[in-house]
Amino acid sequence: MVTPFSEKRRHERIAIAKAIYLEVVPRGVSRNRQSAVMKCEAVDVSVKGLRLLVPSEIQPGSLLNIAVPEEGWIENLELEGEARWVQKADTREGYWLGLELRDTHRENMEKWFKIVSLLGKGED
Repeated sequence: MVTPFSEKRRHERIAIAKAIYLEVVPRGVSRNRQSAVMKCEAVDVSVKGLRLLVPSEIQPGSLLNIAVPEEGWIENLELEGEARWVQKADTREGYWLGLELRDTHRENMEKWFKIVSLLGKGED
């Protein structure tokens, strides 16, 4: 079990409760091959990361494809990240996961920054 790195946070965290979807990309496997997708709950976000409640343990260092449903579920904002820490959730079933976002496509990161900015202002 790894302790969350809350003292290393460089960006403001905003508490939310939003369903998102993760796909763990196994090491040594082609990125074109799809893995199982799991539904998770985002509990806080920043411009560079998220804290999630996930149903099963994910190893730190795992690469993750992230789908954030956008308005009306018409399409998803697709991001990539890396699992930085994981620990058993003490009061809920599942695991807490600290995820650091990777700069992938500029357009997607700009959309993410806008979403976090709006959440920080209390807008949704």
